[in-house]
Amino acid sequence: MKWFTLTSAAFLLCSAAANAQIYADFSTSMGDFTCELNYTAAPKTVANFVSLAEGTRKWVDPTGTIRENTRFYDGLIFHRVFAKFMIQSGCPLGTGAAGPGYVFPDETVGGPIHEPYVLSMANATGYTNGSQFFVTVPRNPADDFLHLDGFHTVFGVVTSGRDIVDQINAVPVEGTVPMTPVVLQSVVIRRIGSQAAAFDVHAHDLPDVSVTAYNLQPDLPSYVRAVPRIARDNRVTTFTYASEDLLTWQLASQDYVGLAGAGDAPFPIAVPYGFGQYPEKQFYRFTDAVNSDAIVPASLAGKTLTAEWAGNSLVFTFNAAGDGGTVILNGEPPRDILKIHETDSPYDLLFEISGLIPLKISGSLTASTTTKDSGILKISGFTNTWFLVGLGTLEITK
Repeated sequence: MKWFTLTSAAFLLCSAAANAQIYADFSTSMGDFTCELNYTAAPKTVANFVSLAEGTRKWVDPTGTIRENTRFYDGLIFHRVFAKFMIQSGCPLGTGAAGPGYVFPDETVGGPIHEPYVLSMANATGYTNGSQFFVTVPRNPADDFLHLDGFHTVFGVVTSGRDIVDQINAVPVEGTVPMTPVVLQSVVIRRIGSQAAAFDVHAHDLPDVSVTAYNLQPDLPSYVRAVPRIARDNRVTTFTYASEDLLTWQLASQDYVGLAGAGDAPFPIAVPYGFGQYPEKQFYRFTDAVNSDAIVPASLAGKTLTAEWAGNSLVFTFNAAGDGGTVILNGEPPRDILKIHETDSPYDLLFEISGLIPLKISGSLTASTTTKDSGILKISGFTNTWFLVGLGTLEITK
């Protein structure tokens, strides 16, 4: 009897460990559904989602105000419903144009693929995740999900309430906007088991946001520049919010210090709604987002970047100025780097290379030593649009 009791206890402990999981309970104006969150395959994404849902992460609202101890998702709407494809939420403006005031990388290397009833991150392009997410529904043919794989991070699956997801997906829409708003009333996180309880949402190199003061350098009627009071790190992206009356605010511009950028250099603040003259009166708020896992160094001068994926490799050897050099593809003769571009993201580098289509390397830092930085990458090519070339790893010498 004693042996049986011990064996049963051991079985229960093993079962509890095997079933350790984090769940997100979505309460909507049309009913409830639950997603199991995959914190082992997508730890950064789950940590971001959970901490926003629970209000334990700082985020920036659409007025440029930093929110603390405030639950992000409660009260938002499903702003996009694509019939027989997916439902999307997570925008604080309810338009699909806003997020939490920062971005973070994809987790698609070796991750789950898209299929019906998965929870995945919405983004503008690679490595621009924030707060928006979507839930898929069945499609015909099933391979219509293939264009999502590698570009969007799957971080959960609907375990109950799939009928509610289907009902939301079937609401009348104008274009893809529900004619009657579907409200995401709350997202409640549940942790089952000790492993799930031990998952630390603040241990995954997610961006930190802060309010920062800048001086203004006007050159009216056409230009206003912001001047850092303290030199910015190359991993910093500054978001500028503008208002004419201190009541209505909008995101006017963002500036990333980036490659070979001078941290104390002035940078332009864009005119809202285009490139016309500035209004007679305008007020500004600034927030900084620091991406500690950014792979782009302060300079490429004299460095080597090695990208590997699916049996392929690109070895970039940069010149002393860091603005050119050569590339070796799979051991072939070297090709010239014609031009290096940056985006607004601290994770992206774009290359024009002789004899190759334009390439974009998106990467995030996973390890660092005194001699090199290592990370994961997504490499994309451009013809008429960007397409996925491969997922793999990269190293940059210091």
